[in-house]
Amino acid sequence: MSNRRTEGSENLVTQWAEAWSTQDTALFLSLFTEDASYRDVALDKSFRGRNAIKTFFEGTFVTFPDFKMDVGLCAVTAETAAGEWVMSGTFLGESFGQAPTGKPFRIEGCCFMRIVGGRIIEHRDYWNPMTVDAQVAP
Repeated sequence: MSNRRTEGSENLVTQWAEAWSTQDTALFLSLFTEDASYRDVALDKSFRGRNAIKTFFEGTFVTFPDFKMDVGLCAVTAETAAGEWVMSGTFLGESFGQAPTGKPFRIEGCCFMRIVGGRIIEHRDYWNPMTVDAQVAP
């Protein structure tokens, strides 16, 4: 594995966060290979392929219409990227059978990406769902 920093991969991390924060489905999907996998470890949910990833991405905005993702520190090589982030939003739509409370949340987490040909082939998010639950609870 290479240890050199790559501008393209670092830009990939910021574009990923920008797509989340602007609800830009086209940009988001363009960052992934056709057969990519996206795993939200905290929710124990996995999505394979752009269509499944698109459904997950767009569904997030039904629950949290003002969802934002702000990236802090990044570590990047030609084959991998990792970033610390803060995600935030307001619980305004149903989520896995739970009624919305109208309460905001803000939580720190991180992501890890495996990159092939300048695109994400594997993405994993890590965060603490109990922290979000405590913030948006009725």
